[in-house]
Amino acid sequence: QTCALPIFLGAHLAHNRGRISKDTLCDMRLFLAGGAMLVGFIGGSPYWIVSHEKYLHFLRYEQANMNFTLAGTANGYGNLVYGIISAEWAWGLLALAGCSYAISKRSSSDWILLSIIIPTLLYVGSWPKSSLHYIAFALPLMGLLGARLVLALVGPNMKLAILLMALLSI
Repeated sequence: QTCALPIFLGAHLAHNRGRISKDTLCDMRLFLAGGAMLVGFIGGSPYWIVSHEKYLHFLRYEQANMNFTLAGTANGYGNLVYGIISAEWAWGLLALAGCSYAISKRSSSDWILLSIIIPTLLYVGSWPKSSLHYIAFALPLMGLLGARLVLALVGPNMKLAILLMALLSI
C-alpha cells in the first residue's frame, strides 16, 4: 500500500495535466484515496494496533536483517545505476536517458510511469545492500521510456526507428 500512494499521486497529476498547484495537491479526491489506503492498511493488518510493541520489534528485526542478509553489494544508489548499465549497456543507457527525458517532458503517461520508477529506485537504493532483482518490475517500464525517447529522436521516420531498435537489440 505504501507504493500505491505515488501511483495515485502520479495519476492525479496526469489527470490535472501535470499542473502542480495548491488546488491540485489539496484536492479532496487525493485525501480520500489516502484515507482509503489507511483504512485498507488498518483493516488488512490490525496487528500493529493490537500488539504495537511486537509489531515494532518485528520492524526493527527486519531492518537489522537488511544490513547483512540482502544479496548484492553496498552503495545502493550507485550500485543500481551501475547494475542497470552493466547488465546491458545499450539498453541501460537508453532506459536511463528515457527516464531523464520523461522527467523533462512530463506528459500524463510519464507521470504514471515515473510514479512507479522513481519511488522504487529511491526506496531500493536507500538499502545498505541492493541488487537488480529488487527492481525487476520497474525495468520494463524504464525500457518503455527508453523506446519512447528513440521515437522522439527519430521523429516521423518509422523505418529509422525500427532500424535503430533492431541495432540496439543485437
